[in-house]
Amino acid sequence: MSELLKFLLSHEEQFRRARLPSLYSDFRLQQATNPDGFEANLIAWETGLTHAVKAGLIPGGRDVFSLRMGEPLLRALETREWGRPLALAPVIAAAVLDGRMISSEDFLTARTSIYDRQWSLAPWQFVSRGLKMLGLTGLRSTKAMATAGRYVLVKNVE
Repeated sequence: MSELLKFLLSHEEQFRRARLPSLYSDFRLQQATNPDGFEANLIAWETGLTHAVKAGLIPGGRDVFSLRMGEPLLRALETREWGRPLALAPVIAAAVLDGRMISSEDFLTARTSIYDRQWSLAPWQFVSRGLKMLGLTGLRSTKAMATAGRYVLVKNVE
């Protein structure tokens, strides 16, 4: 078991063994059938990953401000019993759309403060980005997960 997974299991209340089947499932369908469960899973992953980044436990370096999504992270989260988490894409998409995470590229090239009301994407860009991050456009395979990349965690920067 990776240090990251040990951290989540021992420090994050939502990562109790009883909740792991739901957290590791493809819970995107719950958005329509069980919105509260869907939201609980989003919050659990976002909170857990934010705390793990701050603790320097995300694979790929000791950066405490950004989350590097990709194969090393999925490997670190893999368990024998539940495999890899199947729904991190909507976690990242929701956080980006709500302004809690910002792609590293957007953060580094921003000309104004991230708190400035003018610092926002046009509505069509939100829709386009959201669809891409959910894996609904621009990808050949949903396994590629549109989450691959680096995301600045606003809470960790503050």
